Amino acid sequence: MSEEKFHASEISHSAEAAEQALLAILKTANLQSNCYAYKTRVKSWKKLLSKLELKRKKKPAYSLNDITDVLGLRIVTLFRQDMIDIIDIILSLISHQVKYNPIPFEGNGLVEAIIYTPSPKNDIIISQAHQKIDSFGLIPSDSIQLETTVARYSSIHLVAKMDFSVPDFNGTYKIPVEIQIRTVFEDAWGELDHKYGYQNREGKSESVITNPLHVQKNLLTMKKFVDACSEYADNIRDLATESEIETRTVKPLETDDLVNRNLLIGGISQKTISEYMCVRAIRASAEESKNTSQTYLRAAESFSKLLEQMMLDQTFQESKGFEAYYYYIKMDEALCRISTSDISEIKKALTIYIDLARNYVSYPMIQLRMGQALIRLKEYDAARKQLKKCRTMVNRLSIVSEEKRAIRLPDVELKRVQIRLYLLLGFAYWKESSDIYTKNVDSKRVRTFLVQAFEQTEPALSCEHIDMDDRVKILNNMVFYALEIVHFKALHFKKGNENFEKHESFIKENLSTIEKSTNLSTAENVNNLDTLMNCYIYLNNKPKAIKVAERLEKLSLEHNLAGTSLDKNILEGINTLLNEK
Repeated sequence: MSEEKFHASEISHSAEAAEQALLAILKTANLQSNCYAYKTRVKSWKKLLSKLELKRKKKPAYSLNDITDVLGLRIVTLFRQDMIDIIDIILSLISHQVKYNPIPFEGNGLVEAIIYTPSPKNDIIISQAHQKIDSFGLIPSDSIQLETTVARYSSIHLVAKMDFSVPDFNGTYKIPVEIQIRTVFEDAWGELDHKYGYQNREGKSESVITNPLHVQKNLLTMKKFVDACSEYADNIRDLATESEIETRTVKPLETDDLVNRNLLIGGISQKTISEYMCVRAIRASAEESKNTSQTYLRAAESFSKLLEQMMLDQTFQESKGFEAYYYYIKMDEALCRISTSDISEIKKALTIYIDLARNYVSYPMIQLRMGQALIRLKEYDAARKQLKKCRTMVNRLSIVSEEKRAIRLPDVELKRVQIRLYLLLGFAYWKESSDIYTKNVDSKRVRTFLVQAFEQTEPALSCEHIDMDDRVKILNNMVFYALEIVHFKALHFKKGNENFEKHESFIKENLSTIEKSTNLSTAENVNNLDTLMNCYIYLNNKPKAIKVAERLEKLSLEHNLAGTSLDKNILEGINTLLNEK
């Protein structure tokens, strides 16, 4: 037996053990409930040697180390949106962000991510997939590949390392697994293409298939039908989800009555208002939807189409209430686009806000929303300018009677916008400090922004109309920033060089308020729990910190079953604490 054949045999044998461990963890992670089907396979030593022979025709130096699909996992979903949930589950396992033992993946062992798509620029699912992979930070953002093929192939490929080595082979070698995620429609077409098209193009068969050219043309035609079926299936699910929501009581938006009244006063017909309110109901249902981002996007497109339809009526454009109608519907559309969390949609929302700001000069909610969009786009300085501009407008309008500001800033908005402004300003400073620290530890700038986050949030405590829920939220943010400040001080400044007594005292003085508002057996607010856990860690109260971590761990498992995951920094804190227990 040649040395290469021996190594191929050993690799295949180790991959079989890795396959069993992979199947076990997928069962534990309840993957089956989040997909239609999944299957695994291991390349035999003969297949490995065949691949070597094939690849060396173009790459003479190609070796067993270069084969990335020794172990294969294919996950098939019914709907395209489900692929995003699957990515989240798989990457949570690869990054060891879930507390299962053992996890057969090498920690943070993602090697490659390729998204195959026929239309990379105009597909929100592809954009969400890219963002989801990038959010784990396992590989550089610019190394996540978007590729198109002549055959219009659609699939998401992840290559990771299993924590299985091979005796007597390369000492650093770990069994690689290629994970393919695709819809059931794409899977069916892929099998046909593999049999009648793919092998012929790639030469994967020893007896090359020589199909007539019209077979390839028919495969491409079929692929277009397959893509349409995938999209149509998503539409069916959206309609079914919408019907499910309609059978429940969807809580109306807080401003529905006000908007309805202002449009009636402006002379807008009840029929037009009812059509508009129907779309607002879709927006209101988005958070309860199983497919939140897609529901928001559908609402945004519905707002856009409704306005487009009304713009055909010149008489309507000249009516008294048109200005208010246009403002409301464009604000709704933009907010829905922001709420998809898709970067391309957030950019569209920003364009809407910029256009609105030109014609609605004294409408502070435009500046508030623009600030939110800019924070999402990491344009922090521009975001803070808009938020401060909003604050100036709010201060001026707050002394004007509600009748005169009924559309620009009604009481229902005034009562909460002041608090939100301070929270957003603080968040913008904190988010920039976090980004700076991640990229380059510029201690002076990080410290400055952290202190600003705390100080810009503080005035919210003095706002009028503040209730207990608002107070807890404000205190939670401020305590979190204070913890970041004292932690950063401990890491980067010698004792006595910086005075952070104010922040240290604030943590101790306000811990009891956060404790009283948090029932550990029922608490669902992850951010509050994370702040509480870190307070206990800072105060060296490890038993209480562990209790909070255990609650967070339970919530993490619930999120995983629902196809989502907690923030990776929170998960790291939970795992560190519980591993020391």
